[in-house]
Amino acid sequence: MSESISSPKYFVEQKSYSSKTKPNLVFIMRKYLFVFILIPLCLLNSCEADRLTINVSDSSIRLDVKRLDKALLPIDTSNIIAKHTQLKEEFGDFADVFFRYMLQTNGLKDLSTLPSMANEQVYPLVMTVQEGILSMEDEIVYQMELLEDGFKHLNYYFPEATTPDIVLMNSWFQYGIFTTDSVLAVGLDFFISDTIIKKNYPPQLYSYMKKDMQPDYIAVNAMYGWLHYQVHPITGDESTLLDHMVYKGKVRYLLEAMFPMEKESTIMNYSEEELAWCYKKQLAVWRELTKVNEKNQATIYEKKKSEISKWVAPGPFTSALSEEATDRMGEWVGLQMARDYMRENPETSIPDMLQQNSRKFLKYYNPKR
Repeated sequence: MSESISSPKYFVEQKSYSSKTKPNLVFIMRKYLFVFILIPLCLLNSCEADRLTINVSDSSIRLDVKRLDKALLPIDTSNIIAKHTQLKEEFGDFADVFFRYMLQTNGLKDLSTLPSMANEQVYPLVMTVQEGILSMEDEIVYQMELLEDGFKHLNYYFPEATTPDIVLMNSWFQYGIFTTDSVLAVGLDFFISDTIIKKNYPPQLYSYMKKDMQPDYIAVNAMYGWLHYQVHPITGDESTLLDHMVYKGKVRYLLEAMFPMEKESTIMNYSEEELAWCYKKQLAVWRELTKVNEKNQATIYEKKKSEISKWVAPGPFTSALSEEATDRMGEWVGLQMARDYMRENPETSIPDMLQQNSRKFLKYYNPKR
């Protein structure tokens, strides 16, 4: 069950689309800590939060949030021309992206598109999911407030960064996050909390994916998608496991900077038990990563994509370790590397940190911390 090594932890592949370029297809989830582990961990996290806590109350950033799910569902076929006109006017070019590219229909130029969708076998389940989405309105409102605060932080660190329009959608089980140059779309069907509804989801959405479909992750995962595709995209020069670990760790550190009050477990999409496992096994994991093979090469310098994927790809566990291992341990270690680098280089700005070579992070990483 392999997924693209460049993927953040979303539930199906995530894709970034520009109307001027070809689509860039990229795959966009308690063991208790003992007191002697928990206390220093809390102290370290507190120090990190202090560094990232900034005042953005004077920011002029405001999000424009549109509800494509409400505008579309339920599908009213009594006046198709009026519905097509409404969707085009309200959502502009993104309406074409949604219907033609995401849902693979003929788009709104074809008057049979909406009636065909209403007759699809999956439509009753889509409507059941929509009812679940509508039942979590208060949480959605809160998550949009949190996301707006995140973009205020992004503007603080990157004043030239684009603040996108936000489109909330029922994606018909296609996308958790979808970005264009100016739109950040969120598939609310990938963040629904109703476990009974999720039992009926299509089989390609595995159990480990459904476990992490939580409304608490809406703002964090939406921002991750924007950072990953629009702020600090992968360059293609990342050739080793270390490169991918550090790249992903940088983006997770960016995410912490956008949401300095969020728990690390939320930032990583981990349960508290999964996060506790990471800290408990950190040194042992590092020994595995630095183990030298018969070719006198440490694991962190592995270049085979299939091997890299075992450390950083989403899944039920980190397959390079064991079925008990929290998934994406390579990514989590990358976050610790970024934290240690910034902790030991307080004069370094976040934009400057992003430009550093992955090997520079090795000097400052302390798995015993």
